[in-house]
Amino acid sequence: MLDSAGSVAFFRSPWPELMRNAGIEVVEALKVNLMRVFLRRMDLRQHRKMIMIDNYIAYTGSMNMVDPRYFKQDAGVGQWIDLMARMEGPIATAMGIIYSCDWEIETGKRILPPPPDVNIMPFEQASGHTIHTIASGPGFPEDLIHQALLTAAYSAREYLIMTTPYFVPSDDLLHAICTAAQRGVDVSIILPRKNDSMLVGWASRAFFTELLAAGVKIYQFEGGLLHTKSVLVDGELSLVGTVNLDMRSLWLNFEITLAIDDKGFGADLAAVQDDYISRSRLLDARLWLKRPLWQRVAERLFLLLQPVAVKTSPTEVKQVVTMDMDLNNRLTEDETLEQAYDIFLELAADNLDPADVLLFNLQFEERGGAELFDPAEDWQEHVDFDLNPDFFAEVVIGLADSEDGEINDVFARILLCREKDHKLCHIIWRE
Repeated sequence: MLDSAGSVAFFRSPWPELMRNAGIEVVEALKVNLMRVFLRRMDLRQHRKMIMIDNYIAYTGSMNMVDPRYFKQDAGVGQWIDLMARMEGPIATAMGIIYSCDWEIETGKRILPPPPDVNIMPFEQASGHTIHTIASGPGFPEDLIHQALLTAAYSAREYLIMTTPYFVPSDDLLHAICTAAQRGVDVSIILPRKNDSMLVGWASRAFFTELLAAGVKIYQFEGGLLHTKSVLVDGELSLVGTVNLDMRSLWLNFEITLAIDDKGFGADLAAVQDDYISRSRLLDARLWLKRPLWQRVAERLFLLLQPVAVKTSPTEVKQVVTMDMDLNNRLTEDETLEQAYDIFLELAADNLDPADVLLFNLQFEERGGAELFDPAEDWQEHVDFDLNPDFFAEVVIGLADSEDGEINDVFARILLCREKDHKLCHIIWRE
């Protein structure tokens, strides 16, 4: 079972047919196509990585079924660095149940694994360690992995080491991490210096100042794209699996994490993390605070673009834009802010509703900036307009506290960009 969006090239190749002809069941999970857009959410992804063998051996971790030496080498990030955990015993049955749920969702067939061998149970119980399987995603209890991460951070007494390729935490998780450092816990976060996603790379930087101020050590891995997702607390509690420390993994995707309470496993994970740190550069807080102002603005803009469970509200857009425009008051020229804005526009076509971009443009002009683009011409080159009517209404409501001229300006710009459904827009505008 493979995620549709993540395996586009595979499903377009001859391999699926060859495998099915050989007797292998190949399932395309969460199919992405226009016909299904009205039947299910299109932003959900099957992000679990699991292998189960004979109901006794199980693997999970961060590695996709690709050769890391060749995966996304055009991104210029080097070889992908991953971690996989191998387990034996009843834990394989627990993971098999999760897999069975996913399989039934996609195929309608139930393939529950058999109960674990009763002869194994006494040995597992006598070993003195425990392993918990934590799953997240639609159909599973909400917030489980997020709560496990919060518990791990708040329970740390000596040290806390977190490894993730994408770091855009929730407010609660960010607070838990900073609080741990402030009460004397040695907190380290290991991130890749180069990221395959420019958007996430910039958004992650928006949290560095607060983390450094709290005493958190930030290591930037230089040996490739560090894709491992792991947490180690005091050398005893380990969390390993598929969850990135970002909003998409915490709230949207189908994910799996193992919570392992075992000093032996903790020692092994610590050795791996020490190796990562040896190939990383510690971020200097003093140099970080001296970074150019345009980078600070870009960080805030990219943070706003992060894909989360709901669309960014117009009010939030206004707040962030106003905040960033205030920084412009300290500049002698507009070029610095425009540099950050240009970077933002490069990715906006794929990640932001057109109405948001129009609102950004309006706010920038209100603060004295020049017109950055003509929405009736330049923007139409980048995106096929299909403005969501409900979101359009939200934009109008969000600007209700503005002067009528400003609202009319936004409305007129949206109409300029649309070649159809003008009647629908007018109905919404009237309402």
